[in-house]
Amino acid sequence: MDLLKIRYSYLKSYLYLLGYTSTNKCICGAKETSKHLLLNCSYFSLARNKLKDKLATNYLLLPLLLNTTLGIEASIAYLSKTKICTRKYYLARELVDD
Repeated sequence: MDLLKIRYSYLKSYLYLLGYTSTNKCICGAKETSKHLLLNCSYFSLARNKLKDKLATNYLLLPLLLNTTLGIEASIAYLSKTKICTRKYYLARELVDD
């Protein structure tokens, strides 16, 4: 979770700055950031709706997801289910992008 807070992980926006990937774009076309993947990416809307249900809220905010016990637990479940921000997710995406 700390890596998401400081934006250092297998995110294309970070890896692009380091020269490890040719684009900083998400599979949906937006800039791939932790905020985008947690709050906005249309590709993960179903998983995000389950996250909202678990937190009993209609709106997700980064402070809720990353700074509260309930939010952190729900975010860990979301990240485990979607596999985003992991090396495995990044490598699979690189194969698709090539």
